[in-house]
Amino acid sequence: MSYRKRLLIALLGTAVLTTALAVTAMYFVARDKIVGELRSKVKTIASTVASQVDGEAVAAVRSRDDESSAGYKQVRDHLRRARDINRRGDVWVNYLFIVRRSTQDSAVTVSVVDPEESVEFARHVGDVWHNRLGKRMDWEQAEAAEQLGEGERGLWLTGTAPVRNGLGESVGALVVELSADQIDRGTRAILFAGAGSALFGVLFATVAALLLSQRMSRPLLSLKSALESIGRGEFDVTIHTDSVSEFSQVAETVQTLGKGLQERDRVKKAFSRYLSPQVMDSVMAAETAPRLHGERSKVTIMFVDIRGFTTMSENMRPEQSVFILNAVFEKTVEVIFRHGGSLDKFLGDGLMAVFGAPRQDINQEENAVRAALEIQRQIDILNGSEEFENIPNIRLGIGINSGVAVVGNIGSAQRMEYTAIGDTVNVAARLQSATGELGVEVLVSEYTFNAVRGMFRARNVGELAVKGREDTVEGYVIEGELKADT
Repeated sequence: MSYRKRLLIALLGTAVLTTALAVTAMYFVARDKIVGELRSKVKTIASTVASQVDGEAVAAVRSRDDESSAGYKQVRDHLRRARDINRRGDVWVNYLFIVRRSTQDSAVTVSVVDPEESVEFARHVGDVWHNRLGKRMDWEQAEAAEQLGEGERGLWLTGTAPVRNGLGESVGALVVELSADQIDRGTRAILFAGAGSALFGVLFATVAALLLSQRMSRPLLSLKSALESIGRGEFDVTIHTDSVSEFSQVAETVQTLGKGLQERDRVKKAFSRYLSPQVMDSVMAAETAPRLHGERSKVTIMFVDIRGFTTMSENMRPEQSVFILNAVFEKTVEVIFRHGGSLDKFLGDGLMAVFGAPRQDINQEENAVRAALEIQRQIDILNGSEEFENIPNIRLGIGINSGVAVVGNIGSAQRMEYTAIGDTVNVAARLQSATGELGVEVLVSEYTFNAVRGMFRARNVGELAVKGREDTVEGYVIEGELKADT
């Protein structure tokens, strides 16, 4: 058998094998990703609904006679609404109910409140529930089953979350059984797409192998030099070959590779302008593509807003307004990055920043306050610059709060953003709004101030109401560093 035929067979065999392996790997990776997203969904649903349940009412349900009580009916109706809301195209809750440990045997789990209307599937108070998590239930934190279950209603995935009373004690657990039939639909589509891609890949490899086997000579030194240039990061390479050279196609491929790497490098640099360095580093270091997820983490949130910019911009040309925003944001973001903060998002004439995520920072409160003071100094310099000679003085309102928030990739599979959500964020936004009401520039919460007490000159402005929050928060105006006066 000629070398040319052996080369053709080897190339085709390699193409078929690698394509089959790629499709198989793609199938299992995709299935794991879908299951992971489903586990995240079921934990989120369980945690959200459990946090809204009246734990005192649940604790009051002790026997089947309590099923006629007002408290039982209130919890049952709430569970029904939550279940029905989570029955839609992208998610479908099969069952949603509350259980607790039996008073006779702590190893036995019994039903407490079940909103199921079907007599066949409904559970009553005291009915034994068989744990479908595949492991011992954790009554103190939300969790999701590692394995899928299968029954009359198809595949499902179970998740649980603790139901707590007013003292924060676990009085039971909310159980969610989420339909997992979408996994089979998704993986079937992936297999069909993979099979089509494999067929196309084999056909393409056949054509390429035939052409490559006919042209087996190339100016190797030129090719070697081009590859060395690419290795040094010089992607714009040119390989000189004659039209009949057997390695001409390889030369074209190498040149295309160089252009692709050049474009990738350009995209990476452009992409870095839209993300903070910490988020960019975490994305580039990850072994898998970013996925939707969130986790509770202690963070310090900063909101910055240009005071009265809307009114100011009414008398300006749009180009001048954009110039001012860009100049202020350039200084502000640079300071935030320098102090270890992460830019979350721009909000019109303001922005939101996070300290302590995605990288943990034990000095996050101090870094956030120092960043706020330096931002003030930079804006003062900007106000006195020649560029801003005919522009009214820019004043900022900065609100800072520290606490626990849910931090992670939020959005959809098509577009997501790394952000923080929760009460900690809402309080920081309210503090920023209060700066205008109080006529101050940097206002921090008591939670942030307690961590930096003794480092900065501060003035207590008393209790501040927070929209959508029953509890007030004590505010402190940061006026400067103590070391500057000593």
